[in-house]
Amino acid sequence: MSPSRPVLSDEQLAVLAEHGEERTADVGEILFQVGDPVYPLIAILEGEAAIEDASGNEIIRHGASGFLGEMNLLTGQTVFLTARVTQQLRYIAVPREAVRTLLYEDSSLAELLLSTFIGRREALQQWEGIGVEVIGPHSSADTRRVREWANRARLPHTWLDPESSEDAASAIEAMDDNDLPLVRIPGGLELRNPANGELSRALGIGLDLPQRSEVDLLVVGG
Repeated sequence: MSPSRPVLSDEQLAVLAEHGEERTADVGEILFQVGDPVYPLIAILEGEAAIEDASGNEIIRHGASGFLGEMNLLTGQTVFLTARVTQQLRYIAVPREAVRTLLYEDSSLAELLLSTFIGRREALQQWEGIGVEVIGPHSSADTRRVREWANRARLPHTWLDPESSEDAASAIEAMDDNDLPLVRIPGGLELRNPANGELSRALGIGLDLPQRSEVDLLVVGG
């Protein structure tokens, strides 16, 4: 299942241009990458960019009138993907706060962005190797707790069971049962048996959400 690839109208591109900054990027340049704390909405005017997972596997490409971003652009979560320029790029970079403002000012743009972000998040939840990595046995109550929390939060994650994976067993070989699960956050951070709140803070969820909480509730609730 691939993330959706809708396009912006000329009118919508003009609105975004009023709230953002036009930039250019060369082939191979990274626009944002796994583990970044924040990134802008990127509306492509010319050229092309590829979206990759943490291992560099390409998921999808976006071209002219397409846009880069998913739900973490609004919710404040750590970036799960990398955007790499594949053809000389001219684009509009719209800061996150400006995007949030536009959700109130332009209903057609809001509908397009929100529906796309939600669709992309649902697609990423089915993609192996994206987001948080949870290493712990199914028999561990805390492992089940973290996985249930991730599912409720629609958080892309991969569960590795040391009872069936040699790599997972090796990763936690020297750890006590009370330290499980081991949770690996995009960007390299590792947490041992984190509480739900600790995991939220590590991912940046909700740290700088605006007072206009109804939009965030719409995004998170889908």
